[in-house]
Amino acid sequence: MKIEQYQVQHFAGGTGYFLKAMIWLYDEDHATFANVRFYKDPDDVPAQDTKASSGFIACHYPPEDYADVIDLLRNEKPLYLHYSDTSQMGYFSTAPEPVGEGEI
Repeated sequence: MKIEQYQVQHFAGGTGYFLKAMIWLYDEDHATFANVRFYKDPDDVPAQDTKASSGFIACHYPPEDYADVIDLLRNEKPLYLHYSDTSQMGYFSTAPEPVGEGEI
């Protein structure tokens, strides 16, 4: 899915909340289609990303990857978010579709 816009939430201290930051991704219709979650504690990062039956994708990252993802969003155009059902993994790409899909 092509990322047209994004919104960043960065959380301060506090207790009982496990996220450091979250980035919401929007499509060309301004609809939210994914979020990217950065965890305070790397040990809390889930092993797999998720894709709901609605198609909504949730990607999970350790806190040290925040700057890299922000850099991609700010500097790479066009940028897409893909999801692999096989590996249960979301990933960014500058290509509109994963290699091997849609070829005749």
